[in-house]
Amino acid sequence: MIGRIGIIGDVHAQDDKLRQALCQLEKLGVDQIVCTGDLPDGTGDLEESCRLLQKEDVLTVRGNHDRWLLDGVKRDSPKAHARESLDDNTLQFLMALPVEISLETRLGELMLFHGVLKNDMGKVWPGTDRSPIQRNDDLDFFLSDKKRRPKFLVNGHIHFRSLIDFDNCHLINGGTLRGRWSGFSVLDLNDRTLTGFDFVEGSCPKRSRQYDLDNVSNRTIWGNTRDFDGRWSPAVLHAA
Repeated sequence: MIGRIGIIGDVHAQDDKLRQALCQLEKLGVDQIVCTGDLPDGTGDLEESCRLLQKEDVLTVRGNHDRWLLDGVKRDSPKAHARESLDDNTLQFLMALPVEISLETRLGELMLFHGVLKNDMGKVWPGTDRSPIQRNDDLDFFLSDKKRRPKFLVNGHIHFRSLIDFDNCHLINGGTLRGRWSGFSVLDLNDRTLTGFDFVEGSCPKRSRQYDLDNVSNRTIWGNTRDFDGRWSPAVLHAA
C-alpha cells in the first residue's frame, strides 16, 4: 500500500527543476509521484519534461495550459508552446492526460486534479488580509457526501504550495516548478506528515516546512468553502 507520495505542481516546461525534483524524490524513497499538470508554456524544454514524467511513471493530470495547447488557444505569449512543434510522443502524452486520478493510499483515497475536480480553472482559497476568498460550490457538494469524501485532495493552478484542512480531508496545493516559491512536497502517510522542499540555486533542494497531519491545533479546520472567512493564516509549504 502506498505510504509516501511525492507531489510536483505545475511544471511549465521547467525540465531542469523537474529533473532535480525527481532525483530528490527518488532519494527520499517515495512510493509514487503525482503531478498537477500544466506541462507547457515556460522557458524550458517541454518534450524533455514529458519524457521525464513518462520515464518515472509520474501520475499526471491535465491542466488548463495543456488544454489550451492542444486546442491551439492563448498561444500569443512568448513562452507559449505550439502544438505543431511537438514530436509525436509528446503530443500523444499530452492528449492522454486525464482530468482526474484517484489513488488508494494506506490512509484512504487521494484524488488528484488541476483546479477543482473537473474544472481546470477552479480555485479554492480561504482568504487573507491580502487575497480574497475563493469558494467553490462543486467542491462543497463533493465534500457533503462524507462516505465518498477522499482523505486527500491534491491540486495545482494557483502556484502556491499550501495545506487547507477540511473536516477529515486535506487539500494540498502542489504549487509550481517556476517562480518565487518553486519546489515540491512529500506526503508521508507512514509518519503522517506533509513536508515542503524549496529549490536553492547552486544547491540541492532544501526542506522548508513540515506539518503534522494529526496536530491541527494551530490550523483552521473548515467544514466547506462556505465557511471561509477571509482571516486565514496560510499553512504554506515553502520558506517565508
